[in-house]
Amino acid sequence: MIESIAFISAFLWTAALQAEPADRYLIEGVYYLICEGDATRAERELLLSAQLNPDDPDPLYFLGLIKYQRGEAARSKEEIGEALYYLLEAEEKGIKHDRLRPDILSEIKERFPGIKPRAIGKRPSSDLDEVEIRFETEKGEVVLLRSEDRSEIRSVSKVLKLRCGRTYKVDLDRMGTLNRAFKRIIPIAVILALWISR
Repeated sequence: MIESIAFISAFLWTAALQAEPADRYLIEGVYYLICEGDATRAERELLLSAQLNPDDPDPLYFLGLIKYQRGEAARSKEEIGEALYYLLEAEEKGIKHDRLRPDILSEIKERFPGIKPRAIGKRPSSDLDEVEIRFETEKGEVVLLRSEDRSEIRSVSKVLKLRCGRTYKVDLDRMGTLNRAFKRIIPIAVILALWISR
């Protein structure tokens, strides 16, 4: 049994390293749920996977499973309602039931017949969490970040605030750095030329 858990863990981590971001979050979420027993971290990874690939039923199924287990343990009708919501979404998107994904929707409907699905609303964009990134800029590089919606952020400061739930590509903008350097050098060169020519 321990060998099979170790094999599954190694397989999941190896697969996660080579997967697309949505798949990687799904694999890591399932890993944390099944192998580590860390439902909180698994939920975070699965929410990211569901956000990046809303048509994939798997993260929705596992989110429903987490909510169901939590709701059952705490006897929380709200959690059971959220579980029902996620599981119905997974069914609608065509979840395939197997040993890893048993049909718990039928169990919920049988055990909790009066519970209605509780939709988990999206927060308004103004309420999104922010993450702060610190980096070294001693050499004066301009940092260029491109988000998944193609917006760009250029910065020379050491601290950037970014919105969570987005993917960013970080590059050093060499042209911006050169342009900034020329803007600083030209006045110094003019003053130096005037001083030499006197």
